[in-house]
Amino acid sequence: MAGMMIAGIANAKTVNFIAEETGEVIASGTTYTSSNYEDLVVMRMYDPKISVQADESMTVTLTAECTTGQDIQLCFGGACEAGQTITKNNIPINGGEAVQCQLEYMWTDGDELPEMVSINLTVKETGVLGGGAESSIVVVINTNTGAVSTLKVDNSFRYADGMINYSVEGATRVELFDTTGKCVMSRDVKGNGSISTEGLGTGIYMYRVGNKSGKIFVK
Repeated sequence: MAGMMIAGIANAKTVNFIAEETGEVIASGTTYTSSNYEDLVVMRMYDPKISVQADESMTVTLTAECTTGQDIQLCFGGACEAGQTITKNNIPINGGEAVQCQLEYMWTDGDELPEMVSINLTVKETGVLGGGAESSIVVVINTNTGAVSTLKVDNSFRYADGMINYSVEGATRVELFDTTGKCVMSRDVKGNGSISTEGLGTGIYMYRVGNKSGKIFVK
């Protein structure tokens, strides 16, 4: 009997959320934070770039619930729907194939940005007696109160409320460059601390911290 139970567990189907940029599974019950955004013609769109992937073909239901009160958009499996809570029912997916959630939060210049947008995201296998495969995560879109940091996973460098917050090992240099490549700020730092961006004009800046680089948007 014990052997049969172990075999049954080993053969259970699974469905997971996948971070598209790394291909890694986002473990169920965890929080995934992203500040990835795209400039469109009339607005900016935050897209945490998450996919759904199952080990076997199945039909799933995907629910996105924004717990911070903003309207979001979900295009998973076809037509896009907007609102604070969106459910896409009975979407077929093929085993081993990653299907984009296309979970988005959009804003236009002039809108007041929230500090963050938090979304409960749940995918469940449908039509299975007893529940079937399931995964739930919390997706946090961190807009940093008017500034966009495209650094998503590395917490050694973060921009929020006009301050660059860093946490580094040893001594290193923090540099900011404008879009022409001109260095507009250079600081030698070590340990934990923060640097004010007061005096910088609105726009996109490239940063370099040791051997790491990325972009921030100062508004």
